[in-house]
Amino acid sequence: MIAAEQLVDEMDLDSGWCTRNLGNTSVEMHQLVNGLLAGKKSRVDDFSGNTVACFMANAEEAARLRLIPGYE
Repeated sequence: MIAAEQLVDEMDLDSGWCTRNLGNTSVEMHQLVNGLLAGKKSRVDDFSGNTVACFMANAEEAARLRLIPGYE
């Protein structure tokens, strides 16, 4: 579960990405991912200064991740 949280958080995945890439998976998989997306903000460490995810400081850094080949 920790690995799934880290994937969602650090790749800054959203519901649109999940819809496009998990379309043929099980209902359970969609429920898991949607739950992870819903809880994403609760996993941000308020004391680190990060605003996007525990290891990703800001939206600019998150945008750079989306440039990784294969992201979309």
